[in-house]
Amino acid sequence: MNIKIISFDPYRGKTMQGFLSVRFTEAGLEIRDIAVHQKNGSRWLQLPAKPYRKRDGGKGWSYILNFHKKEQYNKFQEATLKALDAFQRQDRRNANDANTTHRP
Repeated sequence: MNIKIISFDPYRGKTMQGFLSVRFTEAGLEIRDIAVHQKNGSRWLQLPAKPYRKRDGGKGWSYILNFHKKEQYNKFQEATLKALDAFQRQDRRNANDANTTHRP
């Protein structure tokens, strides 16, 4: 599964770590606003969803995208989190390079 991270915007909440956008490089499909969560050493993704009002007045979420099989989602999640780790390492390297003073 060829996935490229387009962007990651940190956001801190209870379990929320931020939002990312990915591109399936072969298909050219981009998915934006994928939530990244972390709790007790586990990380997971939440695909884009839209809110709706439940009959009891509470808030629910209706997923816009879904994988047909859980195994497909698990592969997507594993590949995406691996790509996100690489993306963040590169961002840190770029930030360190920008902050390094070079003397002639």
